[in-house]
Amino acid sequence: MDVPILKYNFFLFLLLFAFSCNQVQQEEKYKLPSEEDVNKVIQAVIIQDSLFHGEKSEIPLATDLYKLQIYFPDTIKLRRDPQFPWINNFYKLVGIHGVNAPFTAHDSSFLLYQNNMLVNSRLDTNKFDNLNFTTLLEQEPKLIAREKTAFYYFSIPLFNNHQSRAYVELKFVCRKLCGYGNGFVMEKRNGNWEIVQKDIKWYE
Repeated sequence: MDVPILKYNFFLFLLLFAFSCNQVQQEEKYKLPSEEDVNKVIQAVIIQDSLFHGEKSEIPLATDLYKLQIYFPDTIKLRRDPQFPWINNFYKLVGIHGVNAPFTAHDSSFLLYQNNMLVNSRLDTNKFDNLNFTTLLEQEPKLIAREKTAFYYFSIPLFNNHQSRAYVELKFVCRKLCGYGNGFVMEKRNGNWEIVQKDIKWYE
């Protein structure tokens, strides 16, 4: 019997065991936000930002929620920010280096846990009135072919440890290289989500 192979298999088993234990510990430590909370945050942005001006919109909203792109500056060559404003600097999200931010360093682990676990979130269309809906699957061929199209879509909201504050992004896309992106910091006040900060992330 080949001893090196046995050692390799045993080492792989230990890694998998440690990973599964870590996952269990995280699941016990953190309670993921509910789909209801996710939808309520997005509802609040739509209403308070007057996204559709209270009328039936001809521009649809994608039911898919995209995962935020987050990077760590220390892992980038020359430590320069990538030239893509829609990618989030993790240190700025959690207020490291004295930056005013939606979260604190205490939320760091929970933010990363959410961003890894909440990957298939979708809007509940029954909770939104007077809106037309689409999907990214439906829109992607139009964007590739540079056909005339326009739609909105949201990121999966990320919450702080107490789930009293959230951060969500909204993108508007028209054709392939046209649109804008906004970031919203939300706070839960008296049971309702309110916009406390809005930033323009990018504009084309």
